[in-house]
Amino acid sequence: MKLQIPQEHKEKFESYVGLSDELKAQIVAEIKSTDVGLLPSSLVKHLSSKIELPEAKLQDIVLILHSLSNAQKGLKLDDEEFADVLNQSFREMNDLEYSVENMVSSVMNFLSQMNTELNSTNKIFELINDNDNVFLDIDFNNDIRPVILENETLSGVIVLHNMKITYRQNEESKQMYFALDTDDLKKLKEQIDKAEKQLEILKLQTELNFIDIK
Repeated sequence: MKLQIPQEHKEKFESYVGLSDELKAQIVAEIKSTDVGLLPSSLVKHLSSKIELPEAKLQDIVLILHSLSNAQKGLKLDDEEFADVLNQSFREMNDLEYSVENMVSSVMNFLSQMNTELNSTNKIFELINDNDNVFLDIDFNNDIRPVILENETLSGVIVLHNMKITYRQNEESKQMYFALDTDDLKKLKEQIDKAEKQLEILKLQTELNFIDIK
């Protein structure tokens, strides 16, 4: 069995392996302290606020380690079997800064400590991505327009609320735009309030463990 690791990811792996044991332990501790449901992008922001490493470096670390966790799950391998696969993959990389044994040991040590947390986050991510369109962000821009009558007198102004929704479709970020008036904003707010109230009722009437996705 073979795992193809792109050569361009070499520096990302070396970046993690080269960290001090203290920093590696801090990364593990901070991830374990976060709530289940924290998505990779939010996790990176949390880590960057706690650990003295550049956010871009932490993003690379989270990316490769999540990818490996997904790969191990997809291949249905236990830790020993996956370590053998990693060993073979690292040996095929050119000009490694550290020994293959050191690379495998560092990565597997992290995965073994974070197995529960990574699996929970990855499963949540899978459930979200089961949908064709995944919400990413929303933004409003107010547009004030004059209402001018036929005799060229100003009757007044109207305010249009231009809503931009950013979403992901097939791994691609896209945008949709909507023009809303004040009544539309009221309807939107009412539906959001309704959804939040329904969630609160569910939480009060069931003993399920609700995971807040952030």
